Amino acid sequence: MTLQASIIEVQRQSDVDDDETAEETLRETLDLLAERISREEGKNIAGKLPKEMETWAIDWDSHSEASFGVDEFLERLADRLGVDKETAQTRAQAAFDALEMETDHFERSRIEGQLPDEYDTLI
Repeated sequence: MTLQASIIEVQRQSDVDDDETAEETLRETLDLLAERISREEGKNIAGKLPKEMETWAIDWDSHSEASFGVDEFLERLADRLGVDKETAQTRAQAAFDALEMETDHFERSRIEGQLPDEYDTLI
């Protein structure tokens, strides 16, 4: 797929109606995911993404995954996007759906394996 296809998917599944906001949603969601999972897994995901999105999935500043729950994930995303937590959840779900279209089943299983069950509401 392409970045544009991912942007369209975010727009289709959320309240976003412009490309810039959809791209920001994708970037910030992947950036937070990269903070939450291992760098190795981020690199694996990056290899499956369109070139423009590769660096969003890798936390270059950290050597290990941070430990924060889904509520904190959504609070951080809401803060970064300048929206309320409910809107952040809708947009995160759309971004994860777009990510699912970019990765294979094996990769999705590896991502889910690094996240607590509470993240199932997003994935």
